[in-house]
Amino acid sequence: MGKKKRKQKEVVLPKSRAHWYCAALIIVCGICIYANSFDAPFVLDGRKEIENNTAIRRLWPPWGWLTYNVRPLAYFTFALDYQVFGSGGDKGRLAGYHAVNLAIHVAAALLLFGIVRQTLLHGRGAIRYAEHATYLAAGVALVWMAHPLQTQSVTYIVQRIEALMGLFVLLSLYCFVVAQWSQAPQRWLVLSIVACLLGLATKEVAAVIPLLVIVYDRIYVAASWKELFQRHRWYYPTLFGTWVVFGIVMAAQWSTYQRRVGNVEGLTPIEYALSQPGVLSQYLKLTVLPVGQCLDYWWPVATTPAEIAPWLILILGLLALTFWALYRHPGWGYLGWWFFIILAPTSSIVPIIDLAFEHRMYLSLAGLAALFVVGGYEVSQRTGFLGKRGWLFGVVPVVVLVLGGLTVLRNETYRSRVMLWRDVTAKAPHNPRAGLNLGLALSEEAKHHEAIVVFLKVVQEHPDYEQIADVWNNLAASYLEAGDGRNARQAFEQAIRANPTYALPYNNIGIMLAQSRQIDRAVPYFRKAVDLEPGNAEYHTNLGQAIEKTDKEQAEMHFRKALEIDPSHQRARSNLQKLNRR
Repeated sequence: MGKKKRKQKEVVLPKSRAHWYCAALIIVCGICIYANSFDAPFVLDGRKEIENNTAIRRLWPPWGWLTYNVRPLAYFTFALDYQVFGSGGDKGRLAGYHAVNLAIHVAAALLLFGIVRQTLLHGRGAIRYAEHATYLAAGVALVWMAHPLQTQSVTYIVQRIEALMGLFVLLSLYCFVVAQWSQAPQRWLVLSIVACLLGLATKEVAAVIPLLVIVYDRIYVAASWKELFQRHRWYYPTLFGTWVVFGIVMAAQWSTYQRRVGNVEGLTPIEYALSQPGVLSQYLKLTVLPVGQCLDYWWPVATTPAEIAPWLILILGLLALTFWALYRHPGWGYLGWWFFIILAPTSSIVPIIDLAFEHRMYLSLAGLAALFVVGGYEVSQRTGFLGKRGWLFGVVPVVVLVLGGLTVLRNETYRSRVMLWRDVTAKAPHNPRAGLNLGLALSEEAKHHEAIVVFLKVVQEHPDYEQIADVWNNLAASYLEAGDGRNARQAFEQAIRANPTYALPYNNIGIMLAQSRQIDRAVPYFRKAVDLEPGNAEYHTNLGQAIEKTDKEQAEMHFRKALEIDPSHQRARSNLQKLNRR
Protein backbone atom coordinates (compact mmCIF):
# COMPACT_ATOMS: atom_id res chain seq x y z
CA MET A 1 0.00 0.00 0.00
CA GLY A 2 2.89 2.35 0.81
CA LYS A 3 4.52 1.87 -2.63
CA LYS A 4 1.24 2.45 -4.43
CA LYS A 5 0.73 5.75 -2.63
CA ARG A 6 4.26 6.88 -3.38
CA LYS A 7 3.68 6.28 -7.07
CA GLN A 8 0.46 8.32 -7.00
CA LYS A 9 2.23 11.26 -5.40
CA GLU A 10 5.03 11.18 -7.94
CA VAL A 11 2.43 11.47 -10.70
CA VAL A 12 0.86 14.48 -8.97
CA LEU A 13 4.16 16.33 -8.54
CA PRO A 14 6.51 15.19 -11.32
CA LYS A 15 10.03 16.52 -11.00
CA SER A 16 8.84 19.41 -8.84
CA ARG A 17 11.49 21.71 -7.43
CA ALA A 18 9.04 23.40 -5.11
CA HIS A 19 10.52 21.75 -2.05
CA TRP A 20 13.95 23.22 -2.80
CA TYR A 21 12.48 26.70 -3.18
CA CYS A 22 10.54 26.27 0.06
CA ALA A 23 13.66 25.08 1.89
CA ALA A 24 15.55 28.15 0.63
CA LEU A 25 12.67 30.36 1.79
CA ILE A 26 12.83 28.84 5.28
CA ILE A 27 16.56 29.54 5.51
CA VAL A 28 16.24 33.14 4.26
CA CYS A 29 13.31 33.88 6.58
CA GLY A 30 15.17 32.47 9.56
CA ILE A 31 18.19 34.69 8.88
CA CYS A 32 16.04 37.80 8.36
CA ILE A 33 13.93 37.26 11.48
CA TYR A 34 16.91 36.71 13.80
CA ALA A 35 19.37 39.14 12.16
CA ASN A 36 18.89 41.64 15.01
CA SER A 37 19.64 39.07 17.72
CA PHE A 38 23.36 38.60 17.10
CA ASP A 39 24.56 41.14 19.65
CA ALA A 40 22.25 40.03 22.48
CA PRO A 41 24.46 39.37 25.54
CA PHE A 42 24.52 36.34 27.82
CA VAL A 43 21.71 36.54 30.37
CA LEU A 44 20.56 34.67 33.47
CA ASP A 45 22.19 31.21 33.65
CA GLY A 46 23.95 31.84 30.33
CA ARG A 47 26.52 33.84 32.26
CA LYS A 48 27.20 31.02 34.71
CA GLU A 49 26.95 28.13 32.24
CA ILE A 50 28.96 29.68 29.39
CA GLU A 51 30.58 33.05 30.05
CA ASN A 52 32.06 32.17 33.46
CA ASN A 53 32.11 28.37 33.24
CA THR A 54 35.65 26.99 33.54
CA ALA A 55 34.37 23.49 32.72
CA ILE A 56 33.99 24.42 29.04
CA ARG A 57 37.32 26.20 28.63
CA ARG A 58 39.02 23.12 27.18
CA LEU A 59 37.88 20.49 24.70
CA TRP A 60 40.55 18.03 25.80
CA PRO A 61 40.75 16.32 28.16
CA PRO A 62 36.95 16.14 28.02
CA TRP A 63 36.28 15.61 31.71
CA GLY A 64 35.21 19.20 32.27
CA TRP A 65 32.28 19.48 29.85
CA LEU A 66 31.61 15.73 29.90
CA THR A 67 30.95 15.48 33.63
CA TYR A 68 29.84 19.04 34.38
CA ASN A 69 26.19 18.31 33.70
CA VAL A 70 23.85 15.49 32.71
CA ARG A 71 23.70 17.06 29.22
CA PRO A 72 27.20 16.44 27.85
CA LEU A 73 26.50 16.99 24.15
CA ALA A 74 25.03 20.44 24.76
CA TYR A 75 28.05 21.43 26.84
CA PHE A 76 30.38 20.01 24.21
CA THR A 77 28.93 22.53 21.74
CA PHE A 78 29.50 25.32 24.27
CA ALA A 79 33.09 24.13 24.76
CA LEU A 80 33.57 24.05 21.00
CA ASP A 81 32.18 27.56 20.68
CA TYR A 82 34.47 28.75 23.45
CA GLN A 83 37.48 27.55 21.49
CA VAL A 84 36.33 29.49 18.43
CA PHE A 85 34.60 32.55 19.88
CA GLY A 86 36.06 32.83 23.39
CA SER A 87 33.83 34.08 26.21
CA GLY A 88 31.83 36.28 23.86
CA GLY A 89 33.24 39.41 25.46
CA ASP A 90 32.77 41.56 22.35
CA LYS A 91 29.87 41.66 19.92
CA GLY A 92 31.82 40.04 17.09
CA ARG A 93 32.58 36.94 19.16
CA LEU A 94 29.11 36.96 20.70
CA ALA A 95 27.64 36.77 17.20
CA GLY A 96 29.30 33.38 16.77
CA TYR A 97 27.25 31.85 19.57
CA HIS A 98 24.08 33.31 18.09
CA ALA A 99 24.96 32.05 14.61
CA VAL A 100 25.24 28.49 15.95
CA ASN A 101 21.89 28.83 17.74
CA LEU A 102 20.23 30.13 14.59
CA ALA A 103 21.76 27.36 12.47
CA ILE A 104 20.29 24.78 14.88
CA HIS A 105 16.87 26.45 14.73
CA VAL A 106 16.83 26.67 10.93
CA ALA A 107 18.00 23.05 10.60
CA ALA A 108 15.19 21.98 12.95
CA ALA A 109 12.68 23.93 10.82
CA LEU A 110 13.94 22.16 7.69
CA LEU A 111 13.51 18.77 9.38
CA LEU A 112 9.97 19.72 10.44
CA PHE A 113 9.29 20.74 6.84
CA GLY A 114 10.55 17.34 5.65
CA ILE A 115 8.50 15.38 8.20
CA VAL A 116 5.24 17.17 7.40
CA ARG A 117 5.84 17.01 3.65
CA GLN A 118 6.60 13.28 3.67
CA THR A 119 3.56 12.64 5.86
CA LEU A 120 1.22 14.60 3.61
CA LEU A 121 2.61 12.94 0.49
CA HIS A 122 2.86 9.34 1.65
CA GLY A 123 1.04 8.84 4.95
CA ARG A 124 -2.23 7.00 5.26
CA GLY A 125 -5.12 9.20 4.17
CA ALA A 126 -2.77 11.81 2.71
CA ILE A 127 -4.25 11.79 -0.80
CA ARG A 128 -6.41 14.87 -0.07
CA TYR A 129 -3.29 16.95 0.72
CA ALA A 130 -0.95 15.75 -2.03
CA GLU A 131 -1.57 18.69 -4.37
CA HIS A 132 -0.30 21.25 -1.87
CA ALA A 133 1.74 19.04 0.45
CA THR A 134 4.99 20.96 -0.10
CA TYR A 135 3.41 24.34 0.55
CA LEU A 136 1.49 23.12 3.57
CA ALA A 137 4.70 21.70 5.03
CA ALA A 138 6.52 24.97 4.33
CA GLY A 139 3.71 26.87 6.04
CA VAL A 140 3.97 24.70 9.15
CA ALA A 141 7.76 25.11 9.30
CA LEU A 142 7.62 28.87 8.75
CA VAL A 143 4.90 29.47 11.37
CA TRP A 144 6.84 27.36 13.85
CA MET A 145 10.20 28.98 13.09
CA ALA A 146 8.92 32.57 13.05
CA HIS A 147 6.85 32.38 16.23
CA PRO A 148 8.17 34.71 18.98
CA LEU A 149 7.85 31.96 21.59
CA GLN A 150 10.96 30.49 20.00
CA THR A 151 13.14 33.46 20.96
CA GLN A 152 13.80 31.93 24.37
CA SER A 153 15.40 28.91 22.71
CA VAL A 154 17.30 30.86 20.06
CA THR A 155 18.17 34.37 21.29
CA TYR A 156 18.65 33.30 24.92
CA ILE A 157 21.95 31.60 24.15
CA VAL A 158 22.14 28.94 26.85
CA GLN A 159 18.74 27.56 25.83
CA ARG A 160 20.44 26.16 22.78
CA ILE A 161 20.10 23.07 24.97
CA GLU A 162 16.36 23.01 24.24
CA ALA A 163 16.74 23.80 20.54
CA LEU A 164 19.48 21.19 20.06
CA MET A 165 17.38 18.58 21.81
CA GLY A 166 14.48 19.55 19.53
CA LEU A 167 16.72 19.16 16.51
CA PHE A 168 17.60 15.58 17.45
CA VAL A 169 13.97 14.69 18.22
CA LEU A 170 12.96 15.91 14.78
CA LEU A 171 15.95 14.19 13.18
CA SER A 172 15.07 10.86 14.79
CA LEU A 173 11.47 11.08 13.59
CA TYR A 174 12.55 12.31 10.14
CA CYS A 175 14.88 9.36 9.68
CA PHE A 176 12.09 7.00 10.67
CA VAL A 177 9.65 8.66 8.27
CA VAL A 178 12.09 8.51 5.35
CA ALA A 179 12.81 4.85 6.14
CA GLN A 180 9.16 3.94 5.50
CA TRP A 181 9.42 4.83 1.81
CA SER A 182 13.13 4.35 1.23
CA GLN A 183 14.78 1.63 -0.84
CA ALA A 184 17.36 1.26 1.96
CA PRO A 185 15.29 1.61 5.15
CA GLN A 186 17.72 -0.08 7.54
CA ARG A 187 20.32 2.67 7.41
CA TRP A 188 17.66 5.29 8.08
CA LEU A 189 16.36 3.34 11.06
CA VAL A 190 19.88 3.10 12.47
CA LEU A 191 20.27 6.85 12.04
CA SER A 192 16.96 7.34 13.85
CA ILE A 193 18.29 5.46 16.89
CA VAL A 194 21.60 7.35 16.79
CA ALA A 195 19.68 10.65 16.71
CA CYS A 196 17.65 9.47 19.70
CA LEU A 197 20.83 8.77 21.69
CA LEU A 198 22.23 12.17 20.74
CA GLY A 199 19.01 13.80 21.88
CA LEU A 200 19.21 12.03 25.24
CA ALA A 201 22.79 13.26 25.60
CA THR A 202 21.50 16.79 25.05
CA LYS A 203 18.44 16.99 27.31
CA GLU A 204 16.26 14.55 29.21
CA VAL A 205 13.05 15.50 27.37
CA ALA A 206 14.34 13.55 24.35
CA ALA A 207 13.17 10.42 26.21
CA VAL A 208 9.79 11.03 24.52
CA ILE A 209 11.19 10.10 21.08
CA PRO A 210 10.11 6.41 21.16
CA LEU A 211 6.57 7.46 22.12
CA LEU A 212 6.42 10.01 19.31
CA VAL A 213 7.72 7.54 16.74
CA ILE A 214 5.61 4.51 17.62
CA VAL A 215 2.34 6.48 17.70
CA TYR A 216 3.29 8.17 14.42
CA ASP A 217 3.91 4.74 12.89
CA ARG A 218 0.56 3.37 14.01
CA ILE A 219 -1.39 6.40 12.80
CA TYR A 220 0.28 7.30 9.50
CA VAL A 221 1.95 4.10 8.35
CA ALA A 222 0.93 0.76 9.88
CA ALA A 223 -2.61 -0.60 9.45
CA SER A 224 -2.43 -2.43 12.80
CA TRP A 225 -0.20 -2.90 15.84
CA LYS A 226 0.59 -6.40 14.62
CA GLU A 227 1.84 -5.10 11.29
CA LEU A 228 3.82 -2.39 13.07
CA PHE A 229 5.85 -4.85 15.17
CA GLN A 230 6.23 -7.36 12.34
CA ARG A 231 7.84 -4.72 10.10
CA HIS A 232 10.21 -3.51 12.81
CA ARG A 233 11.26 -6.54 14.80
CA TRP A 234 14.57 -5.03 15.93
CA TYR A 235 13.93 -1.29 15.63
CA TYR A 236 11.45 -0.73 18.46
CA PRO A 237 13.22 -2.91 21.05
CA THR A 238 16.40 -0.98 20.28
CA LEU A 239 14.69 2.40 20.25
CA PHE A 240 12.98 1.80 23.59
CA GLY A 241 16.22 0.26 24.82
CA THR A 242 17.75 3.75 24.73
CA TRP A 243 15.75 4.37 27.91
CA VAL A 244 17.97 1.80 29.64
CA VAL A 245 21.11 3.68 28.60
CA PHE A 246 19.50 6.93 29.67
CA GLY A 247 18.53 5.45 33.04
CA ILE A 248 22.07 4.24 33.70
CA VAL A 249 23.52 7.68 32.91
CA MET A 250 20.96 9.39 35.14
CA ALA A 251 21.67 6.98 37.99
CA ALA A 252 25.40 7.63 37.65
CA GLN A 253 24.87 11.40 38.02
CA TRP A 254 21.83 11.33 40.28
CA SER A 255 23.19 13.85 42.76
CA THR A 256 23.75 16.40 39.99
CA TYR A 257 20.32 15.73 38.54
CA GLN A 258 18.56 16.12 41.89
CA ARG A 259 19.78 19.66 42.40
CA ARG A 260 17.05 21.05 40.17
CA VAL A 261 14.60 18.21 39.50
CA GLY A 262 12.44 16.02 41.71
CA ASN A 263 13.82 17.25 45.03
CA VAL A 264 12.74 20.90 45.17
CA GLU A 265 12.49 22.13 48.74
CA GLY A 266 9.01 23.33 49.67
CA LEU A 267 7.35 22.01 46.50
CA THR A 268 5.54 18.66 46.44
CA PRO A 269 4.65 16.70 43.28
CA ILE A 270 0.94 17.42 43.90
CA GLU A 271 1.54 21.16 44.24
CA TYR A 272 3.65 21.16 41.10
CA ALA A 273 1.05 19.17 39.14
CA LEU A 274 -1.83 21.43 40.24
CA SER A 275 0.16 24.51 39.19
CA GLN A 276 0.92 23.21 35.71
CA PRO A 277 -2.56 23.66 34.15
CA GLY A 278 -2.14 27.40 34.68
CA VAL A 279 1.31 27.22 33.12
CA LEU A 280 0.05 25.24 30.11
CA SER A 281 -2.80 27.71 29.68
CA GLN A 282 -0.24 30.53 29.60
CA TYR A 283 1.72 28.66 26.93
CA LEU A 284 -1.46 28.23 24.86
CA LYS A 285 -2.38 31.88 25.30
CA LEU A 286 1.06 32.98 24.08
CA THR A 287 0.77 30.59 21.13
CA VAL A 288 -2.42 32.30 19.96
CA LEU A 289 -1.56 35.83 21.11
CA PRO A 290 2.22 36.11 21.49
CA VAL A 291 2.42 39.37 23.40
CA GLY A 292 3.48 39.94 26.99
CA GLN A 293 6.28 37.36 26.92
CA CYS A 294 8.50 37.19 29.99
CA LEU A 295 11.98 35.72 30.30
CA ASP A 296 11.56 34.73 33.95
CA TYR A 297 8.01 34.39 35.29
CA TRP A 298 8.90 33.18 38.81
CA TRP A 299 5.59 31.36 38.46
CA PRO A 300 3.78 31.05 41.82
CA VAL A 301 2.54 27.75 43.18
CA ALA A 302 -1.26 27.48 42.76
CA THR A 303 -2.88 26.94 46.16
CA THR A 304 -6.51 28.06 45.97
CA PRO A 305 -9.43 26.53 44.02
CA ALA A 306 -9.73 29.75 42.01
CA GLU A 307 -6.10 29.41 40.92
CA ILE A 308 -6.45 25.73 40.06
CA ALA A 309 -9.97 24.84 38.91
CA PRO A 310 -10.49 26.91 35.70
CA TRP A 311 -7.17 25.91 34.18
CA LEU A 312 -7.44 22.31 35.35
CA ILE A 313 -10.84 21.99 33.66
CA LEU A 314 -9.47 23.53 30.45
CA ILE A 315 -6.41 21.26 30.25
CA LEU A 316 -8.33 18.11 31.21
CA GLY A 317 -10.85 18.98 28.50
CA LEU A 318 -8.10 19.35 25.91
CA LEU A 319 -6.56 16.07 27.05
CA ALA A 320 -9.93 14.33 26.70
CA LEU A 321 -10.35 15.87 23.25
CA THR A 322 -6.89 14.61 22.27
CA PHE A 323 -7.63 11.01 23.30
CA TRP A 324 -11.03 11.14 21.60
CA ALA A 325 -9.35 12.39 18.41
CA LEU A 326 -6.70 9.68 18.63
CA TYR A 327 -9.54 7.15 18.55
CA ARG A 328 -11.85 8.77 16.00
CA HIS A 329 -9.57 11.06 13.94
CA PRO A 330 -6.04 9.85 14.72
CA GLY A 331 -4.27 12.11 12.24
CA TRP A 332 -5.50 15.17 14.14
CA GLY A 333 -5.20 13.45 17.50
CA TYR A 334 -1.48 12.98 16.90
CA LEU A 335 -0.99 16.76 16.97
CA GLY A 336 -2.51 16.90 20.46
CA TRP A 337 -0.43 13.87 21.49
CA TRP A 338 2.67 15.68 20.23
CA PHE A 339 1.85 18.77 22.29
CA PHE A 340 1.12 16.99 25.57
CA ILE A 341 3.71 14.18 25.49
CA ILE A 342 6.62 16.58 24.84
CA LEU A 343 5.54 18.82 27.71
CA ALA A 344 4.89 15.86 30.04
CA PRO A 345 8.46 15.66 31.48
CA THR A 346 8.39 19.33 32.54
CA SER A 347 4.66 19.88 33.12
CA SER A 348 3.43 16.85 35.03
CA ILE A 349 4.19 15.70 38.58
CA VAL A 350 8.00 15.85 38.77
CA PRO A 351 8.87 19.14 40.51
CA ILE A 352 11.33 21.39 38.70
CA ILE A 353 12.79 24.41 40.43
CA ASP A 354 11.15 26.77 37.91
CA LEU A 355 7.49 26.04 37.22
CA ALA A 356 7.33 27.86 33.89
CA PHE A 357 9.74 28.76 31.11
CA GLU A 358 8.75 29.57 27.53
CA HIS A 359 11.57 27.55 25.99
CA ARG A 360 9.76 24.36 27.06
CA MET A 361 7.28 25.08 24.26
CA TYR A 362 10.00 24.94 21.60
CA LEU A 363 9.09 21.52 20.20
CA SER A 364 5.48 21.28 21.37
CA LEU A 365 4.69 24.36 19.31
CA ALA A 366 5.21 22.30 16.14
CA GLY A 367 2.00 20.35 16.78
CA LEU A 368 0.00 23.56 17.18
CA ALA A 369 1.60 25.09 14.06
CA ALA A 370 0.56 22.01 12.06
CA LEU A 371 -2.94 22.17 13.52
CA PHE A 372 -3.25 25.82 12.45
CA VAL A 373 -1.86 25.48 8.91
CA VAL A 374 -3.24 22.08 7.90
CA GLY A 375 -6.43 22.53 9.92
CA GLY A 376 -7.09 25.88 8.28
CA TYR A 377 -6.49 24.31 4.87
CA GLU A 378 -8.97 21.54 5.73
CA VAL A 379 -11.60 24.07 6.77
CA SER A 380 -11.09 26.14 3.62
CA GLN A 381 -11.30 22.96 1.53
CA ARG A 382 -14.57 21.88 3.13
CA THR A 383 -16.27 25.27 3.32
CA GLY A 384 -14.86 27.02 0.29
CA PHE A 385 -14.05 30.02 2.50
CA LEU A 386 -11.02 31.79 0.96
CA GLY A 387 -10.32 28.65 -1.03
CA LYS A 388 -7.33 26.38 -0.63
CA ARG A 389 -4.98 28.79 -2.39
CA GLY A 390 -6.35 31.79 -0.52
CA TRP A 391 -5.49 30.11 2.79
CA LEU A 392 -2.08 28.87 1.70
CA PHE A 393 -0.86 31.89 -0.24
CA GLY A 394 -2.84 34.60 1.55
CA VAL A 395 -3.56 33.93 5.20
CA VAL A 396 -0.52 31.80 6.11
CA PRO A 397 2.08 34.22 4.67
CA VAL A 398 0.45 37.14 6.49
CA VAL A 399 0.55 35.18 9.77
CA VAL A 400 4.22 34.36 9.19
CA LEU A 401 4.98 38.05 8.54
CA VAL A 402 3.18 39.11 11.72
CA LEU A 403 4.88 36.42 13.82
CA GLY A 404 8.26 37.30 12.31
CA GLY A 405 7.71 40.97 13.09
CA LEU A 406 6.83 40.16 16.70
CA THR A 407 9.97 38.01 16.95
CA VAL A 408 12.11 40.91 15.68
CA LEU A 409 10.55 43.16 18.34
CA ARG A 410 11.11 40.54 21.03
CA ASN A 411 14.75 40.20 19.99
CA GLU A 412 15.20 43.94 20.57
CA THR A 413 14.39 43.37 24.25
CA TYR A 414 17.29 40.91 24.52
CA ARG A 415 19.86 43.36 23.14
CA SER A 416 20.43 45.04 26.52
CA ARG A 417 20.53 43.35 29.91
CA VAL A 418 19.02 46.45 31.52
CA MET A 419 16.19 46.56 29.00
CA LEU A 420 15.51 42.85 29.36
CA TRP A 421 15.41 42.87 33.17
CA ARG A 422 13.33 46.03 33.30
CA ASP A 423 10.88 44.16 31.09
CA VAL A 424 10.87 41.18 33.47
CA THR A 425 10.47 43.28 36.63
CA ALA A 426 7.55 45.14 35.00
CA LYS A 427 5.79 41.87 34.12
CA ALA A 428 6.78 39.91 37.25
CA PRO A 429 7.30 42.50 40.02
CA HIS A 430 7.20 39.70 42.62
CA ASN A 431 10.34 38.12 41.15
CA PRO A 432 13.44 38.67 43.36
CA ARG A 433 15.70 37.00 40.79
CA ALA A 434 14.67 39.65 38.28
CA GLY A 435 15.57 42.37 40.80
CA LEU A 436 18.97 40.80 41.41
CA ASN A 437 19.72 40.62 37.69
CA LEU A 438 18.44 44.14 37.02
CA GLY A 439 20.73 45.45 39.73
CA LEU A 440 23.67 43.59 38.21
CA ALA A 441 22.86 44.96 34.76
CA LEU A 442 22.66 48.51 36.08
CA SER A 443 26.00 48.05 37.87
CA GLU A 444 27.63 46.91 34.65
CA GLU A 445 26.48 50.15 33.02
CA ALA A 446 27.96 52.11 35.96
CA LYS A 447 24.50 53.13 37.17
CA HIS A 448 25.47 52.26 40.72
CA HIS A 449 22.98 54.48 42.57
CA GLU A 450 20.10 52.99 40.57
CA ALA A 451 21.48 49.52 41.29
CA ILE A 452 21.60 50.27 45.03
CA VAL A 453 17.90 51.22 44.98
CA VAL A 454 17.02 47.96 43.19
CA PHE A 455 19.11 45.76 45.50
CA LEU A 456 17.72 47.44 48.62
CA LYS A 457 14.19 46.80 47.40
CA VAL A 458 14.97 43.09 46.99
CA VAL A 459 16.52 42.67 50.46
CA GLN A 460 13.61 44.52 52.04
CA GLU A 461 10.80 42.74 50.18
CA HIS A 462 12.33 39.26 49.88
CA PRO A 463 14.50 38.61 52.97
CA ASP A 464 13.93 34.85 52.61
CA TYR A 465 15.01 34.69 48.95
CA GLU A 466 17.37 31.74 48.58
CA GLN A 467 19.99 33.94 46.88
CA ILE A 468 19.65 36.84 49.32
CA ALA A 469 23.35 36.53 50.18
CA ASP A 470 24.15 37.20 46.52
CA VAL A 471 21.90 40.27 46.61
CA TRP A 472 23.72 41.59 49.71
CA ASN A 473 27.08 40.92 48.09
CA ASN A 474 26.16 42.84 44.94
CA LEU A 475 24.62 45.65 46.98
CA ALA A 476 27.97 45.91 48.75
CA ALA A 477 29.83 46.01 45.43
CA SER A 478 27.55 48.83 44.24
CA TYR A 479 28.16 50.77 47.46
CA LEU A 480 31.87 50.31 46.90
CA GLU A 481 31.69 51.59 43.33
CA ALA A 482 29.63 54.54 44.54
CA GLY A 483 32.40 55.39 47.04
CA ASP A 484 30.55 54.29 50.18
CA GLY A 485 33.05 51.91 51.78
CA ARG A 486 31.35 51.84 55.17
CA ASN A 487 28.00 50.60 53.85
CA ALA A 488 29.86 48.27 51.49
CA ARG A 489 31.64 46.52 54.38
CA GLN A 490 28.35 46.20 56.29
CA ALA A 491 26.59 44.71 53.26
CA PHE A 492 29.41 42.19 52.73
CA GLU A 493 29.06 41.16 56.37
CA GLN A 494 25.30 40.79 55.86
CA ALA A 495 26.00 38.50 52.90
CA ILE A 496 28.20 36.30 55.12
CA ARG A 497 25.55 36.21 57.84
CA ALA A 498 22.91 35.24 55.27
CA ASN A 499 25.10 32.40 53.99
CA PRO A 500 28.32 31.61 55.90
CA THR A 501 29.37 29.12 53.22
CA TYR A 502 29.23 31.72 50.40
CA ALA A 503 32.82 32.36 49.33
CA LEU A 504 32.46 35.54 47.28
CA PRO A 505 31.86 38.08 50.08
CA TYR A 506 34.91 36.74 51.96
CA ASN A 507 36.96 37.30 48.83
CA ASN A 508 35.50 40.78 48.36
CA ILE A 509 36.22 41.83 51.94
CA GLY A 510 39.77 40.57 51.38
CA ILE A 511 40.06 42.76 48.29
CA MET A 512 38.78 45.80 50.22
CA LEU A 513 41.35 45.23 52.96
CA ALA A 514 44.17 44.58 50.49
CA GLN A 515 43.39 47.78 48.58
CA SER A 516 43.60 49.72 51.85
CA ARG A 517 47.02 48.09 52.46
CA GLN A 518 45.75 45.89 55.30
CA ILE A 519 47.27 42.76 53.76
CA ASP A 520 47.60 40.83 57.03
CA ARG A 521 43.89 41.30 57.74
CA ALA A 522 42.98 40.39 54.15
CA VAL A 523 44.77 37.01 54.12
CA PRO A 524 42.31 35.14 56.42
CA TYR A 525 39.41 36.24 54.21
CA PHE A 526 41.18 35.06 51.07
CA ARG A 527 41.99 31.75 52.77
CA LYS A 528 38.35 31.30 53.76
CA ALA A 529 37.24 31.95 50.17
CA VAL A 530 39.67 29.32 48.87
CA ASP A 531 38.59 26.81 51.53
CA LEU A 532 34.92 27.29 50.62
CA GLU A 533 35.46 27.23 46.85
CA PRO A 534 38.78 25.52 46.03
CA GLY A 535 37.91 25.30 42.33
CA ASN A 536 37.95 29.05 41.80
CA ALA A 537 41.06 30.33 40.01
CA GLU A 538 40.43 33.94 41.01
CA TYR A 539 40.44 33.14 44.73
CA HIS A 540 43.72 31.21 44.48
CA THR A 541 45.30 34.12 42.60
CA ASN A 542 44.16 36.67 45.18
CA LEU A 543 45.51 34.56 48.04
CA GLY A 544 48.79 34.02 46.18
CA GLN A 545 49.24 37.77 45.69
CA ALA A 546 48.47 38.46 49.35
CA ILE A 547 51.10 36.04 50.66
CA GLU A 548 53.79 36.20 47.96
CA LYS A 549 56.08 38.41 50.08
CA THR A 550 55.78 36.30 53.22
CA ASP A 551 55.45 32.76 51.81
CA LYS A 552 56.80 32.48 48.27
CA GLU A 553 56.38 28.69 48.13
CA GLN A 554 52.69 28.78 49.10
CA ALA A 555 52.06 31.70 46.74
CA GLU A 556 53.58 29.75 43.84
CA MET A 557 51.39 26.77 44.72
CA HIS A 558 48.24 28.91 44.57
CA PHE A 559 49.22 30.53 41.24
CA ARG A 560 49.86 27.09 39.76
CA LYS A 561 46.54 25.83 41.12
CA ALA A 562 44.76 28.78 39.51
CA LEU A 563 46.32 27.94 36.14
CA GLU A 564 45.43 24.30 36.56
CA ILE A 565 41.80 25.34 37.05
CA ASP A 566 41.83 27.96 34.29
CA PRO A 567 44.84 27.87 31.93
CA SER A 568 43.74 31.19 30.40
CA HIS A 569 43.92 33.09 33.71
CA GLN A 570 46.37 35.87 32.77
CA ARG A 571 46.82 37.42 36.23
CA ALA A 572 47.84 34.08 37.74
CA ARG A 573 50.28 33.47 34.86
CA SER A 574 51.78 36.94 35.14
CA ASN A 575 52.23 36.70 38.91
CA LEU A 576 53.82 33.26 38.63
CA GLN A 577 56.31 34.53 36.06
CA LYS A 578 57.21 37.53 38.22
CA LEU A 579 57.62 35.30 41.27
CA ASN A 580 59.97 32.95 39.42
CA ARG A 581 62.13 35.83 38.16
CA ARG A 582 62.89 37.02 41.70
